[in-house]
Amino acid sequence: MPQRRLPSALRRAALCVLLAAAPAPATRAGGSPAPDVGAILERLQGERRVVLAYLAHDNPDLALTALDRWRALLQTEGARLVAATGGRSDPSPILAALDASLAEAAKAVEHGDGTRARAVLQGASAPLDAWRRAGGFRLFSDCIADLSARYEALDRYRQAGPDLGDPETRIEVGTAADAAAAAMGRCDAQAGEAIRSDPEFRRLSDGMSASLARIPAALDARDPALLHRLLIELRAFERLLAFRYG
Repeated sequence: MPQRRLPSALRRAALCVLLAAAPAPATRAGGSPAPDVGAILERLQGERRVVLAYLAHDNPDLALTALDRWRALLQTEGARLVAATGGRSDPSPILAALDASLAEAAKAVEHGDGTRARAVLQGASAPLDAWRRAGGFRLFSDCIADLSARYEALDRYRQAGPDLGDPETRIEVGTAADAAAAAMGRCDAQAGEAIRSDPEFRRLSDGMSASLARIPAALDARDPALLHRLLIELRAFERLLAFRYG
């Protein structure tokens, strides 16, 4: 049965209290700043996170409000994005397709199908992501995605306990932990000041780094129980970072 939307006045009021992630500036590959296009892309990415967060917490009214804001921002910032690119690679068709996907997701939410809405939104930004990567624009969420990818090599030892009596296995686990720690360090360094000083980011980043730093002790002690506890902690940190900043 279709879900009733909040009255427009309440929806407008809800817009004022939406939690948006503070963006870190995007950079072109090579490190040179791209303030105009990068800031636009970060704002659009931030709206995506807000909508997906409300859907994940089964809050359709606020998800619809956030979708309204995302679509409104897409109109204003989309026009700025087209102007900023100077016709080099016109993103207009991509932005139009994204808006159509947002409208489709909103209809799914209104009809009580949050699962369908999430599925639509998960793939809705892929063409825009491909466009910006082709143009050399990197967002902070790319660093978080890389962290998640690196962490998968370590997380497999949570799912299937390793034989810590085997020297080669200990080396493999240690190497995977080092790669995840390096990725976390890069994200901490690349985060903008607003994110880096955010208490929630500090809790997650510092917590993940601290747990990774304890893995060598677990390996040296041949302690599978300690390793498993650390990997459970690490999975939680990694998932929260991806949810909040990815």
